Amino acid sequence: MTEKLSGKWPSQDGSPPPDVLQLRLYVAGRSPNSVRALANLHVICREWLADDDWQLEVVDVFADPMRAVEDKVLVTPTLLKLTPPGVRIVGDLSQREEVLAALNLTGREG
Repeated sequence: MTEKLSGKWPSQDGSPPPDVLQLRLYVAGRSPNSVRALANLHVICREWLADDDWQLEVVDVFADPMRAVEDKVLVTPTLLKLTPPGVRIVGDLSQREEVLAALNLTGREG
């Protein structure tokens, strides 16, 4: 299962807009931690970002294990910030302030 969620996925030419926060969340099916991580991330995105400002791809490692290997994801849930790259958050994303800081959202209005 790979699921893409947000207001603008994909753009007309198939590429993401450059100013959109692109996220990829790796989950392990419907495990409790994966469900919590997805719920927590949805709340953060809806409270801190406009619908057009973010894209979330959810990848189930049971359905697509090679994607996890390609991104070097060893545990789930793991959140990757794709644009700009470099942020990797492991866990259920319940530490909201830490997640906001890692995604560089603390200076925005929530």
